[in-house]
Amino acid sequence: MLVEESAPNGDAHFALLCDAGGQHFRGEGSDVDTALRALRSRLEAADLLIQVAGAERDVVVSPMSRQMGQGRQGYRVRLGRSPDGSALVDVLAPADHGVTLAEQADAADRWRRSQSLAGRLAAAFGLQSC
Repeated sequence: MLVEESAPNGDAHFALLCDAGGQHFRGEGSDVDTALRALRSRLEAADLLIQVAGAERDVVVSPMSRQMGQGRQGYRVRLGRSPDGSALVDVLAPADHGVTLAEQADAADRWRRSQSLAGRLAAAFGLQSC
């Protein structure tokens, strides 16, 4: 469950609540993705993963999405390719699987490196140098 609150200074503040295995989990942040990451960290500590789009290996939330859209959407990315508007996903949309924060960060780093010319060529030819 997503709860939008106001911080004492008037800025938006988000909380995500989740019940799993008889336990209550809460993640908070200045945008939805930050709250989701906090929630995921707490879930991972209990050996649980959440299955939403924002927890999939190939989803990246851009700084612009955080600033302009409160981190509610991310891009589904592919190595060697820049995402476009058709790649946008709701980070809280149900998904078939989720990965750990570390696995997602590793995939995002590989994608960012693939944006260079060398990375694009490697991705185009199926090389693993990215």
